[in-house]
Amino acid sequence: MSVNKQYEFENKVQYHIRCMPGDIGKYVLLPGDPARIDLIAKLLDNVREVAYNREHRTITGFYQGLKVSATSTGMGCPSTAIAVEELIQIGAKVLVRVGSTAGLADEVQEGDYILPTGAVPLDGTSKLYLENDPFSAVPDFDVVHALYHSAQESKKRIHTGLVLVHDAFYAETEEFIKRWYRRNILTVEMESSILYVIGTLRKVKTASFHLAGGNLITKRHIQRTNVEIDEARFYQHKIVLDAFKHLEESGSI
Repeated sequence: MSVNKQYEFENKVQYHIRCMPGDIGKYVLLPGDPARIDLIAKLLDNVREVAYNREHRTITGFYQGLKVSATSTGMGCPSTAIAVEELIQIGAKVLVRVGSTAGLADEVQEGDYILPTGAVPLDGTSKLYLENDPFSAVPDFDVVHALYHSAQESKKRIHTGLVLVHDAFYAETEEFIKRWYRRNILTVEMESSILYVIGTLRKVKTASFHLAGGNLITKRHIQRTNVEIDEARFYQHKIVLDAFKHLEESGSI
């Protein structure tokens, strides 16, 4: 891409997320569901909704004086890639997915927090970006380190390990699940791999911090109220926001 074309793209309203430079902070949370933007907004001061187009809803506000944003990505790697690419074009430097995941490892219980240290990229979007070449889809170490310590300070149950990422929610079979269970994969979801791949390719910092919604192996289920689920989301978002503060104060961004 020519310098002039790059400048033109960086300085106009982005085609899908409908945001432009100045609309967002350099720290961005990435929920999948646009409705979860409201839960993040409760933790911020001086919040404004910047844009809402298709599955991509964006707000910007301040957390303890730090300018942060949140953009919903929708489901799956294709729409996540669009949101992440456009956010990077207008100034995002640290992007953390705050989504849901299903446990595979025996120790993962509903309501636990998951901090992936890498992803198995079975999704088609990552393959297209990488032209089918082997590649390590990993989050940024500085962000993982900050998230881990923020989670430790919260005293919540947290697991670290590999997340499996694929495209077909309803195509999972018992044998598919058991095969990856035998390979000691921690959880499964649909977005993190492309976030890590784009982060590496574009030289920005990315990570994920998930909330486990159940376990596909043990089938354990805890009956929780909507209030309890919202509380779990509250701490999920707060842990990430506290990690953003640690990163900013450390001067590593």
